[in-house]
Amino acid sequence: RILIGFIIASFFSLVYFLAPIYVCTCIYYMVTSPRDVSTWKFASVMIISIIIPPMNSPVLCSKLTPMLDFFEYEEIRETSFEEFERLVNEEGKTYIVVLQPHGVLSYTGFCGKVATSEHVGYLPTAVAAALLKFPILKHVIGIFGLVDASSKNMAKVFRLNGVRGCMYLYPGGIAELFRCSQTEERLYLSKRKGFVKLALREGVDIVPFYFFGNTSILSVLSTGPLAVLSRKLG
Repeated sequence: RILIGFIIASFFSLVYFLAPIYVCTCIYYMVTSPRDVSTWKFASVMIISIIIPPMNSPVLCSKLTPMLDFFEYEEIRETSFEEFERLVNEEGKTYIVVLQPHGVLSYTGFCGKVATSEHVGYLPTAVAAALLKFPILKHVIGIFGLVDASSKNMAKVFRLNGVRGCMYLYPGGIAELFRCSQTEERLYLSKRKGFVKLALREGVDIVPFYFFGNTSILSVLSTGPLAVLSRKLG
């Protein structure tokens, strides 16, 4: 199971890093060789991915449990899932679950989704709009359930009934990603108060989650213009 978990985790890493390279290569050939049939064959996966929207898949998430063994994932909660479901479904409570730190790729978040897919599988994660549009990556990460992190869209989600009216959010985002350190815990939070204002305005409770080990799984290339470019592109 540990070996299978390693393969699953590696798949997410490879897609995360190779998808942008593949998309850039497709665009290059489409510009330089637009009449070549092989260009369109090569780009067909990207084109299909652009057309088809990402889909949440709690069933598929529940099959990824070997990843929990590989990462030796452990979760500590103050409230049981039964109590959470009762508060949401019977008392109409709505929650924004704040996740931190982001990490380069939030494997702890992935593991959390896998571990809780049976209970709150349809609880979406708010992400940058760019991720919802990026070919291939939006489908691979999309199995965990994604929604646009704009305040307008988040407010719309909060008005839905049941678990679908709650969501996960990484307030640190890309800025926090590029502050990852394998030797110390770093958060980008003091300048991210917008989600608190939104929660107050919509009458939503905030539940904090802390991911120990999330920043030590992968290292980040923090030098050069990459951080600035990534933040501008979302």
